[in-house]
Amino acid sequence: MLKPQMPIPKRLLNMRPATLVVMSFLAVIASGTILLLLPISTRPGSIPFIDALFTSASAVCVTGLTVVDPGTYFTGFGQGVILFLIQIGGLGLMTISVALFRLIGRSIPFRHRMVMQDVFAHTPRDDIMKLVKHVVLFTAFTEFLGQCF
Repeated sequence: MLKPQMPIPKRLLNMRPATLVVMSFLAVIASGTILLLLPISTRPGSIPFIDALFTSASAVCVTGLTVVDPGTYFTGFGQGVILFLIQIGGLGLMTISVALFRLIGRSIPFRHRMVMQDVFAHTPRDDIMKLVKHVVLFTAFTEFLGQCF
């Protein structure tokens, strides 16, 4: 038997697209901070909260700044978290969510389409799907080439 889904609060439904994008990035930064604070993320033990927050925000904003050496301070799990945050920041949260919807074969909700239209400077909705596809494929191809060489 399926569990009933929690209704989405009206505040979220009425939120402006730009505010939704900013709130999404803040949520990703907070999630990354929490994951980097886990003992499994660091080699010497724990990381101060401010350093985890800075590393998470820097990764999502794709600035590349850190206060510790990620190669020696973080474990493979911690480095994976940072890599995931960089991917989210580089591609954009909305681009990734649309790509995942398409990958699993579901249609993109109208709300997501409106946010994407706002993010991509009012590109027509039909072109957004093509644009997202090209962005994701180009990024994957470029990262694959970078990994090979």
